[in-house]
Amino acid sequence: MKKLLIVMMTGSLMTLSVKTNAQNWSLIGNAGTNPATDFIGTTDAKVLKIKTNNQVRMYIKTNGDVGVGTSAPTSKLDVNGVITATGGKSSDWNSAFTWGNHALAGYLSSFTEIDPKVGANVTNFVSKWDGSALVGSNIFNSGNNFGLNTSTMIGSANFVVQSPNATGYGGMYINQTGAGLIPFYGYAVNGASSCWTSFDQTSGEWGVYNSGNHLYLENDGDMRLGSTTTTTDSKLEILGKAGSTSSVVNVTGAYIGNIDVRGINSASITNPGYGYGVSGTGGYVGVSGTANATTYAGSAYGVFGVASGSTAGTRIGVYGSASGAATSEANWGGYFPTKTYSSEIRVGTLNGATGFIACIGGKLIAEEVRVELEASWPDYVFDADYNLMPLEQLKKEINQHKHLPGIPSAAQIEEQGGVDLGAMQTKLVEKVEELTLYIIQLKEQNDKLQATNENLQVRMSAIENNK
Repeated sequence: MKKLLIVMMTGSLMTLSVKTNAQNWSLIGNAGTNPATDFIGTTDAKVLKIKTNNQVRMYIKTNGDVGVGTSAPTSKLDVNGVITATGGKSSDWNSAFTWGNHALAGYLSSFTEIDPKVGANVTNFVSKWDGSALVGSNIFNSGNNFGLNTSTMIGSANFVVQSPNATGYGGMYINQTGAGLIPFYGYAVNGASSCWTSFDQTSGEWGVYNSGNHLYLENDGDMRLGSTTTTTDSKLEILGKAGSTSSVVNVTGAYIGNIDVRGINSASITNPGYGYGVSGTGGYVGVSGTANATTYAGSAYGVFGVASGSTAGTRIGVYGSASGAATSEANWGGYFPTKTYSSEIRVGTLNGATGFIACIGGKLIAEEVRVELEASWPDYVFDADYNLMPLEQLKKEINQHKHLPGIPSAAQIEEQGGVDLGAMQTKLVEKVEELTLYIIQLKEQNDKLQATNENLQVRMSAIENNK
């Protein structure tokens, strides 16, 4: 009995001690709490768990991180799930959480916070708001590449615009409003402006700037390269660099048909008597043409000219003239600088002759033809030591070979494909000079015979007179 009384007294004292040192928390609410000393939690380095239905719903770590729906919060408030907030104003949220003005961000409707809904989206595509939820769009952004209507980059491009139009035009415009503006699209290197294309609203010209205005396309289709004049009457106007010896235009093509330049006037491209196909003016070369066909077996043309039309007027395929040299002999309408096969001239025929610079398939007429000989002129015939063939031997040669010695036969002329005018003229002069010597010899022989005949006549007259 004594032991039981002691135990009861001890338990009463312990209960009194608990009530004195801390507030007992009731499941139906508490009154008389002291916020300075009363709390729910732990006094040691232990986490605090709050459960419902015997499952942990909130988890408070010893460093103060609070997790809702997660037992491993990584921030002051880590929520695994959707947060729904109603009521309050954006200023309330701004004051409480420093989240900024939610009304301007579009999350409040009638000053009531609305949770944005997320619809169907595709990875790396920027979402758009359709009025009720965030949904997919046609804007692609992978972090390095950007695409509109496409996620496929072309080549090394980082930005691609794909037109969804099935027919007609599609692409991108740069639009500026206001009079006198010049919209442009520019390029920069390391933040420094480099070059750009632009459109001038006032003149209607599209241009390219690259360390200077170098190209203009006028609204009537005329184009200017290097020329800053406001307008041009030509379809293409090219201004070369001042002081430069390089070509103004240098065109290299695999086929003749790559470039077709036609002279026109304001009336019509086909108006007769107007326009130049190609017109070139230069301080060094007016028009230069080079054909490099490498292993091509067909014909290649450095300059190819054709003139055609009705029977009226004169047609000239290629025409050249020159003037202004110090002497008239230095003016050349046409000039081929080297005596090689590549500089061979063929007129009226495509078949050339090996070793000859010019080949004419037809008749040739000229006021004067001069042949410059490499061999010496045959004045040697008149030298005292020249071995003139005796007439008896000459007769034998002619009877045997049927042509003069030193003159090619008909078979030889046919075999070599013609006559060398210079060599033949030399041989003919040689034969004329030999003929002259034969005539002189015959004259001398005739003079001797005539003198002998006259002497015989005198003697015969004397004999007759003495009878």
